[in-house]
Amino acid sequence: SLIFQSLGNLESLNLFKNKINQIQRQAFFGLGNLRTLNLSSNLLGELYDYTFEGLHSIMYIDLQQNHIGMIGDQSFRKLVNLKIIDLRDNAIKRLPSFPHLTSAFLGDNKLMSVADRAITATYLELERNWLADLGDLYILFQIPDLQFIFLKQNRFSNCVKSASVIENNQLIYMDLGE
Repeated sequence: SLIFQSLGNLESLNLFKNKINQIQRQAFFGLGNLRTLNLSSNLLGELYDYTFEGLHSIMYIDLQQNHIGMIGDQSFRKLVNLKIIDLRDNAIKRLPSFPHLTSAFLGDNKLMSVADRAITATYLELERNWLADLGDLYILFQIPDLQFIFLKQNRFSNCVKSASVIENNQLIYMDLGE
């Protein structure tokens, strides 16, 4: 489906609350100048490796309030200009890699761990997930530019002792509240 192919100058696309449940391959073909994409409050359940193919200039994607439970490992990897992702209020259990972000809004999901995920961000929101092991903090603090982290209302109940010392000279704010 090449519905947007003649809209090459478009910089912002709002598809908020349209009951979209799937994005076909090449759906965004021709939108090479798109900088912001709002797909919030739809019925999306899966994001495939090809979902955002062709969005070379995209900087912000809003996917909050969908039903996303599965995200392909390569879904965001080629989006080198993507700086902000909003995936709040979905059903995500496992994160893909986010190698280029400055801000990630991942609250209100079903994340149980952040282990082995490539996330680069200065602002990271993981509130109201299912994180149970405070040992994940050792992983999160390895994010070199992390300054703000929000972890309140998770299920922290144990802490696996790590040989590592928590080091992050950039961290300004951390919320582990109730």
